[in-house]
Amino acid sequence: MKDINIVAFIPARRNSKGIKFKNRQKIAGVSLVGHALNFAKKCNFNEIIISTDDEYFYEHKEFSKYCHRRDGKLADDQAIIADVVRQYSLDIYRSNDFFVVLEPTCFVRKQSHLDFLFNGDFFLKNKATFTSFIESPIPKEKIWKYKDGKMIPHADVWKRRQEYEKQYSLSGHYYGLFLVNIDNIYPSLCEDDVYPLIIDDDFHIDIDRKVDLDIARAILSK
Repeated sequence: MKDINIVAFIPARRNSKGIKFKNRQKIAGVSLVGHALNFAKKCNFNEIIISTDDEYFYEHKEFSKYCHRRDGKLADDQAIIADVVRQYSLDIYRSNDFFVVLEPTCFVRKQSHLDFLFNGDFFLKNKATFTSFIESPIPKEKIWKYKDGKMIPHADVWKRRQEYEKQYSLSGHYYGLFLVNIDNIYPSLCEDDVYPLIIDDDFHIDIDRKVDLDIARAILSK
């Protein structure tokens, strides 16, 4: 583990469809990127990178020393996080980098979530990636599709809730991967045999709409 460079990678593009300058928005007086940065500082990361095309972060001393300039083509609504991570691997290649992607829009993070990483347990599990999950509040069998003007139910839509197996969704809190493997798993950020980090906290939110921002502000202010 001593030869592994554990990097916090914070993607922070300038534009957003749902909320203008979303990553600059503040909760409890701190921007979304600021929350991710503060979390990374509290952990034992060897390095912190903010991948951004936003001049706001370059112009503020608090952020500027961590910034890596993102290609403008990777800052529009068509770009995916794997593209952004891959760009960094092409710009600065280091074979011992282990990236942990911290999406600024995800709350709440706790240092204890990553104990298994920094105490070295993860690197003994013969896994190349880890990803955070939350238990899905809606079983996929309950979700109807809309096609050709018709609502199409799943065959098992009418089961009792207790009959469904537990199902999980990506939470967005953390994606951990060896940077050298990005082309092998692209466009994903994890392999099929991923190590699952289950986030079971009562409060989880991924800010996409203004109402999400309002909810996060209300909860964190308490």
